[in-house]
Amino acid sequence: MFSKTNENLRIALTTLQNSKMRSALTMTGITIGVMSVVLLLSLGQAFEAYVVGQFSSFGSNLVAVWGEVNTKIDIQGRPDEDDAEVMTTFFEPLSWDDYLAVSDPFRVPSARVVAPAANIAVEVRWGDTQAVIATAGVTETYADAVSLDVVAGQFVSAIDVEENARVVVFNLNAVEKIFGEEIGNPIGESVKLNGLSFEVIGVLDMGPNEQSASIIVPLSTLYQRLSTERLADASLPIALIMTQAHDSDSADKLV
Repeated sequence: MFSKTNENLRIALTTLQNSKMRSALTMTGITIGVMSVVLLLSLGQAFEAYVVGQFSSFGSNLVAVWGEVNTKIDIQGRPDEDDAEVMTTFFEPLSWDDYLAVSDPFRVPSARVVAPAANIAVEVRWGDTQAVIATAGVTETYADAVSLDVVAGQFVSAIDVEENARVVVFNLNAVEKIFGEEIGNPIGESVKLNGLSFEVIGVLDMGPNEQSASIIVPLSTLYQRLSTERLADASLPIALIMTQAHDSDSADKLV
């Protein structure tokens, strides 16, 4: 047995000596492969930590309710081309009935605050400045659900939602993008959203979650004045529902 093992070892060493280049390339490939796996794992862990950190900054008792994840494939160019198919992953919108169900205290007793949100892209104009900015339509409960920091003015109120008021709240990046250094405090300024005049009533500091310019309007205003999007049954689409549990322990019951 040992003689056979020694013979196999001798043959292997002889093969390595006679094929030094091939052996070097093989070892290099193995090394690169192992390093790539380690790198991907590290990046995956770093990305997971980033996402967890983003939501943790809002609080451990916050739960976001999304629609079903789906994909669609668009054909661009000739069908026989390699890049002809473009796949897009997206969340199916929730309905107003979904929001009513989640906000029902008898169905979801663990939820302390329930806040629906819809989003669209809106053209914002102020003087000669214009930009397309992500816009969220929310109710007055949204600021409480995600603990937003209003640094100037006020947030959307229940009356604003009830009256479809043309009021808007900017985050700091949106203030800089639209007003620049010309106006330090934009409260009371009039801006145009898709051609309609809105009054700036508040400014938000979203801290580490503020990655880009965004604005907030009353949810009813978004539906009635800025967007005609409806679901197939003509009901109002909801992008997500932010729910805040009474505490971190009861948050598990919301999932």
